[in-house]
Amino acid sequence: MKTFFWADEPFSLKADGEFLGNFFGAAAVDDLPQSFIEIFPHSYGEPVRFFSDKRPISRKNVIFYNLKNALLARIVFPVNVKTPFRLLYQKKFEAQNILVTVYSDAGVKIVAENALTAAIAEVPQGFYSFNAEIKNDTLAVYSSGSPSFAAAFSTVGDLSLLFSKVVDKFEFNPVFRTKNRLFDLERTVVTCDWRVSENGFTPTVTDTVKGDPWRVSFPPKKTERIFFERIMNRLPVSDMLSEKLKADENRIPEYIGAFDGLLPDFCAEKGVCLYRKEEGTRPVKNFFIETENRLVSNICEI
Repeated sequence: MKTFFWADEPFSLKADGEFLGNFFGAAAVDDLPQSFIEIFPHSYGEPVRFFSDKRPISRKNVIFYNLKNALLARIVFPVNVKTPFRLLYQKKFEAQNILVTVYSDAGVKIVAENALTAAIAEVPQGFYSFNAEIKNDTLAVYSSGSPSFAAAFSTVGDLSLLFSKVVDKFEFNPVFRTKNRLFDLERTVVTCDWRVSENGFTPTVTDTVKGDPWRVSFPPKKTERIFFERIMNRLPVSDMLSEKLKADENRIPEYIGAFDGLLPDFCAEKGVCLYRKEEGTRPVKNFFIETENRLVSNICEI
């Protein structure tokens, strides 16, 4: 069985101490034995090591995906952050009896607490200047500048974390509004209004701007990937569909099923691999599209 290794930077690969080569972000190894695997980043990050076996288990720095007759190992190189404790921000909301504290201690954390409960949001590296506001029973804690890290907490009953994300732009006046660039081929920027609902903190898309919108002249492979990117991001696909498929547009997401992302093209000889975020080895489905006059006319699972 073939094993793929995928990282965001170049790396070196060893199996049981044997050097297998240097790779520019991705590697494919045929018939990898049950071995002690070592992946060394070509940067300041720390190596990732694990034992390959018949049932590899995903963990913080290596995530496994079940492909057709193959296995993909997604590598995230850890960075050893050794920083002394430092208080970055603190504010007390007297009317709600809520204390907000942002501190750095081997990573940045936001803590919102009252007399009964506390909620915590972990902040990615690079955000250190913060502010906090409460409007409409929602507490927002956010960093200055762009991009910004924003976290929202419910102040009704027990404190709970509703949202934490890096966004391009953040507004809280009085609606919790974010503007974010998606990691898609169309370079889409989406503006969302976030409100508390029965299903939690849910977004409503208020504006969508595409830097390189899809055109019929795009190559079929690019059209295929853009189509599934739109399904993933819950964006309309009607302009990409043939007339015979437009009648079934609302049934397409149900047919494909829920998924959380697309794997790189090298993971499939044909079509696109869609994965779910689950414990253990993540399940993957492989779909491809058929076209008619360069419009999507059929969707098939391999």
